[in-house]
Amino acid sequence: MGMNKDKDHHIVPYSIYFNVWLALLALTVITVAVSYIDMRNVAILTAVLIATPRLGGTIVGSLLIALYLCFAVAVTGFFASLLRSIPGTALLTVGVLIALSILGLIPTIRPWLPSELVGGYDALIAGEDFEYWRAVASAVILSAGAIGFSVYRMQRREV
Repeated sequence: MGMNKDKDHHIVPYSIYFNVWLALLALTVITVAVSYIDMRNVAILTAVLIATPRLGGTIVGSLLIALYLCFAVAVTGFFASLLRSIPGTALLTVGVLIALSILGLIPTIRPWLPSELVGGYDALIAGEDFEYWRAVASAVILSAGAIGFSVYRMQRREV
C-alpha cells in the first residue's frame, strides 16, 4: 500500500515517542528520589487523604467490572455450547455484548443491562451513589442461566 497524499494521515514521529519516554523516565526518577525524603507524618497523612475517599468506590467498581467479565464469560460459554465453531462463538459473543450496549440507549432498559456495570467503576470513583442493583441482579441471573444451560448442553454433547 502506497501513501496517498490526498488523504490525511496522522503519523507520529519517533522523536515524540522518545521524548515521552524520557519524560516518564525522569518523573519515575523524581518519584523514587522524593520517596527517600523523610516527611514523617506528612507522607502518611497525604496518602490517607488521597486514598480514603476513593477506596470504597475503587473496590466496589472493580467488583462490578469483575461481575461484567463473568457475564461475558457466561455468554461465551452459552454460545460455545450451541456452536462447534470458535470464530462463530467469538463473533456471536461480541455481537451480543455490543447489542446490549446499544440497547442501553433506551432509558427504561438501561439500568437493567449488565453493560451498565462497566460505567459503574468511573461513577463510583467519582463519588456517585450506588445505583447498579438492577444491573447486578440481571447480570447474576443471566450468567447463572447461561452457565446452567451451557453445562446442560455440554453434558449431552458427544465429543
